[in-house]
Amino acid sequence: MSSIVELNNITKRYSNKVVLSTISLTINQGQTLILLGTNGSGKSTLIRIIGGFIHPTTGHRIVNNSQQPKIGFMPDRFPKHKFTSQEYLIHMGCIQGLKKDYLHQRIKELHSLFHLQLSDQPMRYFSKGMLQKVNMMQSILSRPDLLLLDEPLSGLDVSSSLEMISALQELKKQGVTIVISTHEPAMLQRITDRIVTVKDASLFEHEEQQVFNEGASLVICRFKDMSLANQFSSHIGVISSSTANSLTSFYVHEDSCDTLLLEILQAGGSIINIDRKGV
Repeated sequence: MSSIVELNNITKRYSNKVVLSTISLTINQGQTLILLGTNGSGKSTLIRIIGGFIHPTTGHRIVNNSQQPKIGFMPDRFPKHKFTSQEYLIHMGCIQGLKKDYLHQRIKELHSLFHLQLSDQPMRYFSKGMLQKVNMMQSILSRPDLLLLDEPLSGLDVSSSLEMISALQELKKQGVTIVISTHEPAMLQRITDRIVTVKDASLFEHEEQQVFNEGASLVICRFKDMSLANQFSSHIGVISSSTANSLTSFYVHEDSCDTLLLEILQAGGSIINIDRKGV
């Protein structure tokens, strides 16, 4: 299988902090790669280096095609613009040099795909889920070869998440190479080829979808002291974690689940829910 991008011995520092340390990673053509890791682990930095948007401190990014791949990028945060979704996408399409007729037809297709109405409502009044849909639309306007998504399911309800995943399945069928940073690996299982965890500035690859095959539990808890959420995110058994609306969710390897639960209770945390069916 041919590669589309290779990272060789990449290190990235911000001031005195080492975010990534001498990592190497091959992004294979047509595959979907899932990046797991806690908040601040370096997933977003890694995605931006893969895309060539930022340069590593040391090491090399190598593109293994005769020409630069067309890259689509969905950042983890999307501002509430004063434009309508159509106005914004027209502007983005013009920047990319897309022809007017194609652009207008593509915008209609994407609004239909994501069940988002074409309207005169400015995006400043959009919900987070609606903004995520527009964010995704701009990343695939020009049908990229390599699609980089930073937390694409964040803020989406189940229905909207399924719409997003359905769109990704179609892109995968078309041969698009996809890299996704996520806290929700379970929902993306059907399109996943590889899983890599970013932890302690290093990469750990799970062979043959180890996260899914070995099973993991979803633990939802509440801490009075939110600093404990960050502390437990570094627990040896935690695959990924996220915090929203005062609740913290942990995906944890099954053989570490009981230990984590006990330590959370001993620290004064409350267990809200446990799903031990595996991810």
